[in-house]
Amino acid sequence: MVKKHAVITTIEDRKLVFIFENKEIAEIDVIADDNKVKLDGIYTARVSNIVKNINAAFLSVNDETLYYDLGEKNPVFLNNKNDNVPHQGDLMLVQVSREAIKQKNASATSKLNIFGENLVLTLNVPGVGASKKLTKDDKDRLKAYFSSFDTTLDNGMSFGIVIRTSAVDVDKEDLLKEARVLKSKLNSIMEAAIFAPSNKMLYDPKNEYNSILGKVGADEGSYVITDDKEVYDELNALCEVRVSDADIRFHDDENIRLSALYDLKKYLGLALSKNVWLKNGGYLVIEHTEALNVIDVNTGKSIEGKKAKEKHVFETNMLAAKEVARQLRLRNMSGIIVVDFIDMNGKDYNDKLMSELKNQLKSDPIHANVVDITALGLVEITRKKVKKPLYEIFK
Repeated sequence: MVKKHAVITTIEDRKLVFIFENKEIAEIDVIADDNKVKLDGIYTARVSNIVKNINAAFLSVNDETLYYDLGEKNPVFLNNKNDNVPHQGDLMLVQVSREAIKQKNASATSKLNIFGENLVLTLNVPGVGASKKLTKDDKDRLKAYFSSFDTTLDNGMSFGIVIRTSAVDVDKEDLLKEARVLKSKLNSIMEAAIFAPSNKMLYDPKNEYNSILGKVGADEGSYVITDDKEVYDELNALCEVRVSDADIRFHDDENIRLSALYDLKKYLGLALSKNVWLKNGGYLVIEHTEALNVIDVNTGKSIEGKKAKEKHVFETNMLAAKEVARQLRLRNMSGIIVVDFIDMNGKDYNDKLMSELKNQLKSDPIHANVVDITALGLVEITRKKVKKPLYEIFK
């Protein structure tokens, strides 16, 4: 069993979350400013501009500009319309699907999602789906629970249900109860949207705190600790709503800061460092450019002495594959990632390396995919863009 804990504190005027798995740092995240548009928040947004040559609309919310793909089906309008196409001045109901990254605007979608602990409701995306991490038998069993569930809202719109991995051991009645609660919440949002002005947030998933509780869980040995009383109270309030037994702790020792107790500045520094050392003396060099991220694997101080060079290089690459997957999650790197592993002779070695890399990426909560190996032996990876990478926040 993986024991997890999260530490929440403020460093350099930023409220940070450090998530550990079996005492090893796994993620570092920044809790969003309440005044900024929030990821997964649902807003009423005004169409400020239409750019037909890129098939996009730009929406205005709280002085921020959101990108909206005109190719989306079933946009949700809040004003009278003669067609189903966004025009300048229209008022729409949208959800923030991606934060602003580099020079790109935040993105919005009409495919609204309402998040529960074990389920996600998806507006205008009918059907019952399930996490890819569930087995086929579990998917079939869990989907059957909702075979007769009414997926029509009070306004006649339909929704779908996505079953999360955490639902695997949850009783049928508890899942149906959660679905009814989420449906009621979605009905309330749609009803409130009719009379809401522009720039109104109608759904705040409090994704940071809910996400933290979801990632850490309530297993024995897992806990969340903070030195921020407001965060502590918020987490406890969420536990009551979720009927969760999560272990929430408050650090009030004036003799030692929470950041010092867990050596958090060291972990933050390592996550922002250009070089990452491997256990055998090899190392990674991580570089970021406007177009992509580059990771170079080197043998460094590793010793070849007792082993054949080819086998030694293979072992270094295998260690690097595990570390690359870990660093993508830790640094929240996204978009295109190119990895230059150490050259190896033999298809068998390369096949094993690719298999190991793909296997390591499966544990990433954000979808990451090994695309191909180029003619020059470079491995191409893509990782979904959701939040700003760590290096961009601290640059």
